[in-house]
Amino acid sequence: MSVQTTRSSTSVSARSGGPPKGGNVVDPLRLLRQNLTLLIATGVSGLILGVVCFVIAAMYFPSFQGVVRYQLLEEIGSADVAIGKETRNEDTVARLAQTAAYNAISEPLLEKVVRDREVQGIAWMDQFKDEAGLVNHTEALRELMDEITASHLKRTQFFEIKWSAGNPDDVMALLNSVTQTYEQSRRNDRESRLRKAIDPYEVSVQQIESDTADVENQIEGDIESS
Repeated sequence: MSVQTTRSSTSVSARSGGPPKGGNVVDPLRLLRQNLTLLIATGVSGLILGVVCFVIAAMYFPSFQGVVRYQLLEEIGSADVAIGKETRNEDTVARLAQTAAYNAISEPLLEKVVRDREVQGIAWMDQFKDEAGLVNHTEALRELMDEITASHLKRTQFFEIKWSAGNPDDVMALLNSVTQTYEQSRRNDRESRLRKAIDPYEVSVQQIESDTADVENQIEGDIESS
C-alpha cells in the first residue's frame, strides 16, 4: 500500500508572500486629481469659518486686560527705626498678601465700584441697563465678581488685581475705581485703628485738665477767702 501526498498551489502561493496576480494598484496622483476640488472647497470653507469665528470672538469676548500690582511694605520694628526691614517668613508674607488680595475685591468694595459714576458711564455697564437707562447694580456686581481676580505672586511681596474687557477705556476706568476704593478703605481702617488707640489717652488728658481746673479754682477760692 502506498500513500500519495500533494501540495496545493494556494498553500505555496500564501507562503511565498507575493502579491496576487491581477491586483489593483492605487495611484496617489490620480486620487489627488479626483479629489482636488473637494480639498480646495474644504480649505476655503475652513478659512471662511475661521475668519467668522475670529470676528465673533473679537465682538463678544474680552481682548484687553488690565493689571494693578501692589507690594507689601516691610515692617518697622520700633519707633526709632526709619526704614523698614523684612523680618517675616515666606508663609506669613503669603498669608498677608492673600488677605489683602481678598479684601481688595471683596463684595462691599466692588459694590461701591459699580455705583461709581465714572464706572456707570463705561461701555461694559450698558449690558446691565434697562430701556430707561437705569443700571441693575445687583447684576453688574455679580458679573464683576465673576470676572475680576486678585492673587498673590508666589515667593514675592506682590499681589495683583486683574480684569478684562473689550474696551481698553473700560479696563482703565474700572480698575482705577477699584484702586481708589481699596486705598480709601485702607485709609479708613488705619484712621479707625489710630482713633481707637488715641481715644483712651484723650479721655485721660481731658480728665487731667478737668482735675487741674478744679484745683486751680479751689486755690483761687482759698486765696480769696483768706
